[in-house]
Amino acid sequence: MYVSGHILTSVLVAKLGAKSVNLGFGITAAIMIATSLIDADHLFYYYLDDGTASSFALHPLHRFWYLVVGTALVSTFVFKRARPYLIAVFMGLALHFMMDYVADRAQYDLLSLAVLDVVAYVVTLILVKFKRWSVVFLTASLIVPYGVNGFLLYGLDIAVDSSPIYHIATIIMLSVAALFARKALK
Repeated sequence: MYVSGHILTSVLVAKLGAKSVNLGFGITAAIMIATSLIDADHLFYYYLDDGTASSFALHPLHRFWYLVVGTALVSTFVFKRARPYLIAVFMGLALHFMMDYVADRAQYDLLSLAVLDVVAYVVTLILVKFKRWSVVFLTASLIVPYGVNGFLLYGLDIAVDSSPIYHIATIIMLSVAALFARKALK
C-alpha cells in the first residue's frame, strides 16, 4: 500500500473505532497514522525495492510483522494506564500490515490501489459528514502523495522507489499525524 492508502484507511478505521478505545477521533487517527512510520524499515533496502517487491519478503519489520503486532497486543495488557493509546497503536499496526498484504496480493498494481484509496476516501467523507476540514484534509491526503511521486518521477526523472527520496513519504506521514494530533488537542 502506498502513503495515501495508509492515511485514508487509518482515518477510516479511527472514525469507526475511536469510541471503542475511549479516545477521541483526532488522537486515534493521529496514532494510527503515526504507526505507518513502521515503513522506515524500507530505508535499509530501498535500492532493491522497485515498488512491486513484497514488503513481507524484503523489509525487516515487515518480515516479522507477527512479532510487531503481537508485541503491540501484549503491551495493551501489560501497561493498563496507557491501554487506550496502545490499543490505537495495535489497531494502526494491524491495519498497516493488513493493507500491505492487500497491496501485495494485488501485486502493487497502481490502478487497483488507487481504486481502494478512492473507496476509503468516499466512505470516510460520508462517515465524517463532509465537514470542511475533512474534505480539505482527505482530498489532500489522496492527491498530495500521488502528486509528489508523479512530480519526482515525471518532472525530475527520479525513480521514486529506487531512491532514498522515496522516503519523503515518512515526512508526509509525520505531517499528517501532527495535523490530526493538533486538531485532537484543540
